[in-house]
Amino acid sequence: MAIVFLGADFHDAPLSLLEAFEAQADTVRERLCHAPESIHGSIIVATCNRAELYVESDLFHETLDYLIDLIAEVLVERPEVIGKIFRVHYGTSATRHLFAATAGLESMVIGEGEIAAQMRKAMGVAQSLGQLSAELSLLFQRSLQVAKGVWRSTELGNSGRSIIYTALTLSSATLGDVATKKALIVGTGAYARVITAALKRVGIAEIEVYSRSGRAEAFAKSHGITPVSQADLVSSVARAEVIVSASGSSGFAIHKDQVSRALEQSDASTPKVFIDVALSRDVDPEVARLDGCSVINLDMLRLHNPPEHAESIVKAESIIDQETLAFHESLHERSVEPAISALRAHIDARVVTEVEAVRRRAGDATAHEVERALRRVTNSLLHAPVVKGKELARNGRPDDYKDALELLFGLDVGQRA
Repeated sequence: MAIVFLGADFHDAPLSLLEAFEAQADTVRERLCHAPESIHGSIIVATCNRAELYVESDLFHETLDYLIDLIAEVLVERPEVIGKIFRVHYGTSATRHLFAATAGLESMVIGEGEIAAQMRKAMGVAQSLGQLSAELSLLFQRSLQVAKGVWRSTELGNSGRSIIYTALTLSSATLGDVATKKALIVGTGAYARVITAALKRVGIAEIEVYSRSGRAEAFAKSHGITPVSQADLVSSVARAEVIVSASGSSGFAIHKDQVSRALEQSDASTPKVFIDVALSRDVDPEVARLDGCSVINLDMLRLHNPPEHAESIVKAESIIDQETLAFHESLHERSVEPAISALRAHIDARVVTEVEAVRRRAGDATAHEVERALRRVTNSLLHAPVVKGKELARNGRPDDYKDALELLFGLDVGQRA
């Protein structure tokens, strides 16, 4: 069995497709509950900028065709279109991609930490649906450990943990201490929760939220902030110094004329920073031409990687390469564990037989001494075969080990690779 990856992100896919996949992710999960028997587990990662499937399967080509057809059907798209947009990884390549993505190397802002939480959540959803196989569980748990290791060993964890934190750091150059400012959030999607938490964490106490879809009141109630209606949007922009937009809908959420009217109601000496973290821009670029207004968008955030990032990325890539190799070596070793267990059980049965024979002839005390001696000899004799078995497994030759045990001891040690 191996991991099959099929996925696309903001580099590959149009925003509309990523939005559609995120909206239909539960449907895809439900369909995978009835997947072919060759598929043993699946995890779906669906966010506003990422659509990924990780599947444990016996059959690569059949699984790939099945997944492409499934996505095409759910998204009402032609399979050949999905096949061109979605990237494919298999085995060690899929592992490396997951490790890199979880560490933030595949994100808009290199090193951002939100993706790790999204990976953890995706694993939890799969577990709740009974779709989390043992190998996928090991893989995702290891990816979270690798991400922590990358952040500890490089500067990525300090300077790029979050898109919104990076944007707030840039904002402070214009606004000074952002903790003393008022904020407006535009949008109530999944990323709005991250934005709300970040604003609170940096100390911003007065936070309002506006939603074009009418969900501001419910979102505000669950997050302890203040809702804003369409009629009050301009007034809210006038009150706020930090406006963060991540609505995810098409078309501008904030237009130049709205901001112009807001400026007429606000203190002209107080600048405003518009942080636009939507994939399709939420803030009219013309806003940046207005006096006292600046706009920080994703293009700017991608460019705002410190010079030391280059060295950190090289180091992170090296760590991920090493961890990928180590993970698959551990998987190979696990593949011979049944054979090693069978060998130990075979020898143990012989020891038990001999000890019982001694007990009948010479009593418990003598049998106890004989058993201790035999156990020492057994452990000594088994050490080399066990080490050799793991070595063969790491080198991709577990079947050679199983064949040897069957030939020498007549043991049936299970399925061949």
